[in-house]
Amino acid sequence: MDRDRSRVLALFVAYLVLVAVALFVMNWFVASMPFGTMSMDLRSAQICPDTGQCDSFSLSEMRGTGSYAPLGGLTFFGTLLFTLLVGYQAITRIVSGFASETLSKLGYAGGMILFGTAVAAAFLFGPQASSLEREMMQFDVTRTAAPFLLLIALLLGIIVLYYAVTQRNAEGLGEYKPLTDVPISNRTSQPIATPKRLTLSSELPIPRPKRITLSSELGGKTKSSPPASALQSDTGSVLPEHLRKRLNFVVLSAELTRAGIDARREDGSSKLVMWRDVVGIVARRMPPDHDALTFLDIVSVAGSTLRVLPWTRVTGEVIGGEGDAFTRALLEAMLAHCPEASLDPATKRFQSGEPAAQLKDATKLAAHDEKLA
Repeated sequence: MDRDRSRVLALFVAYLVLVAVALFVMNWFVASMPFGTMSMDLRSAQICPDTGQCDSFSLSEMRGTGSYAPLGGLTFFGTLLFTLLVGYQAITRIVSGFASETLSKLGYAGGMILFGTAVAAAFLFGPQASSLEREMMQFDVTRTAAPFLLLIALLLGIIVLYYAVTQRNAEGLGEYKPLTDVPISNRTSQPIATPKRLTLSSELPIPRPKRITLSSELGGKTKSSPPASALQSDTGSVLPEHLRKRLNFVVLSAELTRAGIDARREDGSSKLVMWRDVVGIVARRMPPDHDALTFLDIVSVAGSTLRVLPWTRVTGEVIGGEGDAFTRALLEAMLAHCPEASLDPATKRFQSGEPAAQLKDATKLAAHDEKLA
């Protein structure tokens, strides 16, 4: 389990412990009386005489509680619903690596409302003895630590919701640098550089105009416009030799259909990923020694992650552009099919026009791949 998910798990466990103690273990108020004690939580009160058995009854049956009874009930049952939401977001993030931003935002609002009702019940409208009761019956009401524990728990719950949809930039991502910032030595030292690809493309036996003519003669079959490196073969995809078998989840060809993505991966497997199963899309750049290529990871069920790179042949829909423009247009096309898919902050910045966040080295790439396996 990566550090992000471990953090969410640890915070969620701490939240559950505090909520359980504040709601089910401790009383909120304890009153000392000459003949015994009376204790109250958010739902009921219990009178325990010095001799005899304790007697419990609902706060609604008790006079003099004022607004404490309805506020207590709202805080108790509202916290249970809030716990279900926090638990769903935490478990979803731990299992799949993604959670719903919409649900987290809803949880922020609910948590703040519950924080207000808990403060009101504990400090503003709590049960208090009148001066006559204190004088005649020596009746004194004391607040316990339970309200403070619940307030801390609600803050922890909001933090869990935040971290469930937030990924740390320190997880192995490089700074946002333009592609031109990659040292020239790193780019020119690769076996396949941009000038060489252009030269090979110009040396193809079938000229580009003829390829376009053939496409139009086949009844207008739609095809994307992948980078020039992907046009070097009639079969669809050309992997650079120095990257062959070095990357995970690599897709050689992918057809975008109404139902999902029909993909063929470099390892020879075929994957049909339904749009309804896509939980997130991640945009990143390879380390400099991997040509600093921008890629998309489509995350769905376990074992079905698809990685679309510049040489991937994409068919089924018209995707225009080259390089980052092509990848960004492909991202938008996929989001049109699965608008509920989660995008982490770095991918959202790429979507808005910034360069994709770069994984600094092979170690960071391996850690990134481990999360999506």
